[in-house]
Amino acid sequence: YPEAIEILQTQRENNPERRGFYVMPEVGIFGVSLHRGNLAFGLQGVCGYNINNHLALGIGTGLKTVVDEGLFLPLYVNFRGDITKKQIAKVLTPYYSINFGYNICVKEHESYYLSYIDGLLFTPELGIRINNFHIGTAFMITREFFLYIYGFDRSVIGVLSLKLGYKIPLNL
Repeated sequence: YPEAIEILQTQRENNPERRGFYVMPEVGIFGVSLHRGNLAFGLQGVCGYNINNHLALGIGTGLKTVVDEGLFLPLYVNFRGDITKKQIAKVLTPYYSINFGYNICVKEHESYYLSYIDGLLFTPELGIRINNFHIGTAFMITREFFLYIYGFDRSVIGVLSLKLGYKIPLNL
């Protein structure tokens, strides 16, 4: 029994308990739309609360652009947390993040047809956390609408991106 307590204390020292409010700015440094192969970039932020190391809830927004497809404003609820209890190599912790929300088209791409990204948003993300620094791969799924001369069409698009973020604890 004392050995189990010592193991738990060692794990907690390597991965201290996190509770409380936080702000997390994120940047999508490189992304690609799987629909047309266009580049994508984004700047987002999440304000949330750490319930424990494995679950944090927050709300987020930002600006994203898919080159030649438009600029949009995502509004979402974010769930995130550590996947493992113990860190790997004493500094790396695998994490997950999931966004559910809505994309609002801010500016559509101008061409011979009207095309804009608007609609429901789902973004799962997996990555590695080094203390408060997050490096992850995210896959955004949303809708794109087309208004051609001859009619209307819509399709589901996916954007695969590399994201960097830094979680700033707030001592309120």
